[in-house]
Amino acid sequence: MDMQVKPRDEAPVVPRALMAAVIGMGIAIVVGVAVLIGVIVHRMGSGHGVSAPVVVGRGQGENVRLAVPGGMRVTGMTARADGSVVVSLRGDAGERVVIWDPVGGRIVATLALPGAGLPGAGAPEGEVSPR
Repeated sequence: MDMQVKPRDEAPVVPRALMAAVIGMGIAIVVGVAVLIGVIVHRMGSGHGVSAPVVVGRGQGENVRLAVPGGMRVTGMTARADGSVVVSLRGDAGERVVIWDPVGGRIVATLALPGAGLPGAGAPEGEVSPR
């Protein structure tokens, strides 16, 4: 028995649909990476946020504290241009947003988020309760 393997002269046939899918996926990857880079560059140069440090005390070395209700934890803080700080709180009872003036040491307003069910929010659902 003489078994010889003959070399193929023909290139393998690739279905047109498969070739179109591969090309389409390659284009989608390139476009996606370009959009991602564009978004990153835009966000870096947009100038949103406060660039100056926020003073949180009346004097040098003085600490000012915000009393956080029991069972709640701070999930985020954002400085505002007027010197106040927006603090978001989350706990088992729900969520709350507090606008705090650290220089004056007082809470300016409290926002109980809809469906939070926090007792004593002092305002209808989703409205701000000034203090």
